[in-house]
Amino acid sequence: MKKKLLIIALFIGLGNLYSQETPTDDIKTKVKTYYLAAESYYEKEEYSKVLDKIIEIETFYNLPIATLKNLKVKTLIKLKQYKKAKVELEILYTLNPDGNILSELSDHLIAIDEGLAGN
Repeated sequence: MKKKLLIIALFIGLGNLYSQETPTDDIKTKVKTYYLAAESYYEKEEYSKVLDKIIEIETFYNLPIATLKNLKVKTLIKLKQYKKAKVELEILYTLNPDGNILSELSDHLIAIDEGLAGN
């Protein structure tokens, strides 16, 4: 159920454009496909592959999507890249994340703070 809600949020994010540029249907399909692959890698705990897919999405779709940014923050935390995670979390705050993502933000913040304190 949570996975379906995240996918719906991703689709909504694709509709929330922050510029005049409208992505074509093939770009939307590509983003969705890459996101699902990234999510699958996350479930398998293959975090470097998750980050690779997210970076690929960001290269061909340069508009921010809260669902994607949330996955990036979670992945960076798992990879113990806390400084990068903090930067991405700050961006995520600006993307008006939905309730599902909002409920995870405090966990992200605590993990990042604890990770940075340990370094």
